[in-house]
Amino acid sequence: MEKIKPSPALDEKDKKRAREFMDMITSYYHDGLHFWEKERFLESFECFVYAWGWLDAGARMGFFQIPPDLKKHFKIDQT
Repeated sequence: MEKIKPSPALDEKDKKRAREFMDMITSYYHDGLHFWEKERFLESFECFVYAWGWLDAGARMGFFQIPPDLKKHFKIDQT
């Protein structure tokens, strides 16, 4: 998550949306860690999948810059 940065060319409206997406990603990620510590692995997995879904959607919408070493994990064209 530390490698994901907002796209630099966003207008104010999209910057706000990108922050909202990142808030959701971070929340689900931390929930996943919480459930993992409680050995509730199914709930943990579900949270991580939701976090990934928000990240993937945000990347597809152009909200985030995807570093070259992570592009293989996304089905987007960010050349």
